[in-house]
Amino acid sequence: MKTKEIDKVLDEIEKKKSKHLNTRQQALKSWLEGCFVSGKWWTIEEVVNNFRDSNGEPYYILNTNPRVHDKCVRLARDVKELNWHTGRQRYIPIIKNKQGSVKLCENKEELDEYISSEKKRIDNTYKYYKHLESLSKLDGTMPFVNQANRVLEISEMKPINIYQKEQGSNEEV
Repeated sequence: MKTKEIDKVLDEIEKKKSKHLNTRQQALKSWLEGCFVSGKWWTIEEVVNNFRDSNGEPYYILNTNPRVHDKCVRLARDVKELNWHTGRQRYIPIIKNKQGSVKLCENKEELDEYISSEKKRIDNTYKYYKHLESLSKLDGTMPFVNQANRVLEISEMKPINIYQKEQGSNEEV
């Protein structure tokens, strides 16, 4: 394929992707681009208070439940959808920090740092679930321990002689 043909196919794919975005998500992208200030992180509270529709109604509602860690789940989902479904042409990724604040990514180093931190988080989650999976394989088993309450390695274990009585006999086997 020629470069122009590839670009045409990619443009068609991008149009299909952007159709998955709802009005609120497209408005969030435009709002972040219109309010861009270099180095500025928009806190969840600032987004909720400043990002409104044409009637003045907020697009997002701040979660005040102290038992829920995410102050605005919808905002987090919208950022993910924007980054996933927005095309390659003239799009700047939106990144989040640990507090949930959002901003337009300003350079490749910032994006690489964000991706690295997300990969680390995902890697830790994966390790946690692999650990749980290994625990499930031990279901119904119990490790052998020595008198110092230390788990014995397989190489340290010796066969145990077990004596039992045969049915109908008083002799030990």
